[in-house]
Amino acid sequence: MSELPLPGFVKGELLPADLETIVEQQALVIERRFGDRPFVLLGHSSGGWTAAAVARRLERGGVRPAALVLLDTYAPDSPPPASIQYGFIDTMLDRGDVFGSIDDTRFSAMGGYFDVFAEWRPEAVPVPTLLVRAQDPLRHPSAEEGEAEERRSSWPLQHEASTVPGHHFSMLEEYSEECAVAVHDWLTTGLDA
Repeated sequence: MSELPLPGFVKGELLPADLETIVEQQALVIERRFGDRPFVLLGHSSGGWTAAAVARRLERGGVRPAALVLLDTYAPDSPPPASIQYGFIDTMLDRGDVFGSIDDTRFSAMGGYFDVFAEWRPEAVPVPTLLVRAQDPLRHPSAEEGEAEERRSSWPLQHEASTVPGHHFSMLEEYSEECAVAVHDWLTTGLDA
């Protein structure tokens, strides 16, 4: 397993100028690291956007990922309601021990990446895709009952879906085993079907 960090989240690092720069850099690293060996791209939250954009770039260049896995990724033109977005922020701030210090640099980087992806829409790629949804929405305490906070992550292109216990963050923490099993089972049995 390899993690490809995105630049700009550490003080002193510059944000990429545009989406093409991000995608090209990630694709080149993957091509060098994996060559002809099979690999799967996985992204959590808006990291799924990067994974999908990189999958498209690789496929256009003749390198096809074995699969694309999106963990609680919302379609870019269908963001979660404000009550869930506030829940994301509250949870990140409350879990500084897990996420590290959420400082001005990290908030600025998040905003910068949202700007870079503002006009992006995923394009169909002939790669099997799995969307793993969190069962429980993150809800801000001020959300009204019945508000649209029940809407779960969605993906506009062809995919299979699986739901795992927890919310956007806990699915990778206390429910990480269930999440890993869902991905593993799909990769080992779902791709063969």
